[in-house]
Amino acid sequence: MIALLAQLWAGAYFTDRGQTADEAAHFVTSLMLTDYLRHLGTNPIEFAKLYYEHFPKVAIGHWPPFFEVLQSIVFAMFGGSDDVAMVLQALIAGLLAGIPAVIVGRRHGTIQGACTGLAIICSPYILFLIDTDMADNLLGVLIFLSTCAWSVFYITRVEGGRRPHSP
Repeated sequence: MIALLAQLWAGAYFTDRGQTADEAAHFVTSLMLTDYLRHLGTNPIEFAKLYYEHFPKVAIGHWPPFFEVLQSIVFAMFGGSDDVAMVLQALIAGLLAGIPAVIVGRRHGTIQGACTGLAIICSPYILFLIDTDMADNLLGVLIFLSTCAWSVFYITRVEGGRRPHSP
């Protein structure tokens, strides 16, 4: 909810997806994948070349396409519009702030958890990314979840379930 309010305050629904060099490429590549889902069976390379001739911002291959695949699935369900892309960004930002907030809240209390979530969502870079169609927030969520999984593995396997000793 805070991410949606931040987007409205920043005017995210009234911009032109050109705030960074990669923003339009993420958007157009996701649209291309959505359109390709409607034309399964065609040669994917030829489809991408033809799409690029009409929309030269297609940029698949320089990033792992996980974000574009996710966004194209969302586009297929709700339509490939700027508003849908921005709502997806708000949801991802909500996860980026919400997951650490829940973890901290369970361990240290609700107020500390809420402060953690607010600190994350209100950081200048996250506020900027909420207003753009970029893969960075999703990458942040995935890195955080990977770190959590690694720490659980470390505590349960390496330390035998014991918390590591403090120095």
